[in-house]
Amino acid sequence: HDPLGIERITENGIVANGREYSVDCIVFATGFEIGFQASERGFMVGGYDVVGRGGLKLSEKWAKGPRTLKSFSTHGFPNFFMQNAPQGTFTTNFVQKLDEEAQHVGYLIGKMKREGIVVYDPSKAAEDAWCKAIYERSGRGQKFFMNCTPGYYNREGQVIEGKSLKSWWGSPIPFFQLLKKERFENTVFDGIDIEYKAKL
Repeated sequence: HDPLGIERITENGIVANGREYSVDCIVFATGFEIGFQASERGFMVGGYDVVGRGGLKLSEKWAKGPRTLKSFSTHGFPNFFMQNAPQGTFTTNFVQKLDEEAQHVGYLIGKMKREGIVVYDPSKAAEDAWCKAIYERSGRGQKFFMNCTPGYYNREGQVIEGKSLKSWWGSPIPFFQLLKKERFENTVFDGIDIEYKAKL
């Protein structure tokens, strides 16, 4: 029993807890990274920086923690829509989450196109309110994740202790219902700085 996994692979097998175990076959699955990963340069998108208004890099803006509005967008980076970014939700069925997010962003883009909107940028006030809610809700379930085997769901065992902006909003179903409610009530542009296409 080694919750931290194997130490190394040898010519004859694997080594765990200082002991070599001979095996005939190894199914070697490296796992995968999900979402935005923190590095020494801050949060990165797929290993590279996204640049917003005034040349601001996302890694610079998020150096002290991610800042989003409902996980999809971030102030100062117009028309930049993210999937599985921090401050959203998490599902065991990852495809369901991606589908729900894609439906919402697809709705936003379609509505922008129909209404002649060319710029979608969360207002600073709306982003601040969302981040405040994330911070206040953070810390839930930390003991559970700290006792889990390291994996993608607990940042390889690097669980954040205390209040943080790097937390999830909460459970998936209420999060998806929040997005559906916005679409149904036509409030998807509340808290968004929008600009319309100039009329000729």
